[in-house]
Amino acid sequence: LFAPHTITENLIQVIASRQQQTNKAIITMTQYGPFTDKYIRDLHDAGVLGFPSVHRMVRSARFLVERAEMLKALKDE
Repeated sequence: LFAPHTITENLIQVIASRQQQTNKAIITMTQYGPFTDKYIRDLHDAGVLGFPSVHRMVRSARFLVERAEMLKALKDE
């Protein structure tokens, strides 16, 4: 399987620019390709969360939600 032709290396910079416009985490997944490690590293360097599997991506989202709930509870005390 290959990515659609509209997905290019420029997409990382597009995602990174969106990340800078919000205080919410953008979580991405790059999977099943010879460049997976490179793209995940490039995403990290650009300040975007990147994971090599759906499982790890969802786990990351769960931890972010739990962290937000803890911070809210501490703030409400």
